[in-house]
Amino acid sequence: MAEENFEEVSQMNAELRFLTVELMKIANEKNLSFDQVLTDYFANAYKLKKRIMRVHYPKSYKYRWSASNKEQVQKT
Repeated sequence: MAEENFEEVSQMNAELRFLTVELMKIANEKNLSFDQVLTDYFANAYKLKKRIMRVHYPKSYKYRWSASNKEQVQKT
């Protein structure tokens, strides 16, 4: 069980390193700060999640877009 957990953590770390390097490349190519690229990445991920939820669970998921949600995404 400990080995499985270690493998999961190792895989997560590898994926995070990969994402970090790719986001750093984008930041460098677009001459933006890493924080700005990361903020955009999280905002896009949030939008994608909302879209998926609306399409696959239209009756159980209520689409709400409040100012507080928008601020949270921009702060992330």
